[in-house]
Amino acid sequence: MTILIVEDEPLYASHLEMLVEDLGHTVLGCAEDADAALALVKGEMPDLLLMDINIPGAYDGVETAERIQQLGPCAIIFITAEKDDRTFQRASRLGPINFLLKPFDDLQVSRAIQLATTTIVDAPAEESTAEKDTEDAEGNLYVKTGKKLRKIPLEEITSVNADGRYCEIYTTTNRYLVRLPLQELQDRLPDEHFMRTHRSHLVNERFVESVDLQDSEIILQGGRRVPLAKREREAFLRRIDKL
Repeated sequence: MTILIVEDEPLYASHLEMLVEDLGHTVLGCAEDADAALALVKGEMPDLLLMDINIPGAYDGVETAERIQQLGPCAIIFITAEKDDRTFQRASRLGPINFLLKPFDDLQVSRAIQLATTTIVDAPAEESTAEKDTEDAEGNLYVKTGKKLRKIPLEEITSVNADGRYCEIYTTTNRYLVRLPLQELQDRLPDEHFMRTHRSHLVNERFVESVDLQDSEIILQGGRRVPLAKREREAFLRRIDKL
């Protein structure tokens, strides 16, 4: 896993870098402000951000993380000395994996990063035709997490959205970042339940709660909204009319 550290305090930054490397991950770089962080991600998008909220410059850590996420899917662990609700609420909007308060200890950081590795997964494993048929019959998608295969029941996948080299798989309880193009992932999902609603979005019809025709959005169970592109709208409406 590739990790970008954004921390303006040199002692914290060097300590985090050492912890990341000790856990066997790759440090993309250490940035002390938003400009440096954004410059690094233009060359390569990290899998995970260790993001200090209180950094100098035009953007704080929350704003910087938001701009990085606009460039591509990236998991976040926020780090801060602030304990106020406003800071927590602002950071929570981006769906971070964890929220570490300074001063933190090595165990807290290690566990937070280990938790991230269960969310950021590799592409679905290649299998023989016989194995694939068995998995399809069982209704599961298997993805690689390190040296293990993680099972994701297809019936729990609510939607998928793609950005660059990643797909985000949303289930009823989790979100997974998968290194796989959307078309390849769509080919592995059953057509009778999953359909394209936008060039970068798939939805599972089972979880469609309503369609906002004015804003061209699909509202899924739980309130998540997915765009409905003009070119996909007619086919989607025809399909759900059969439900």
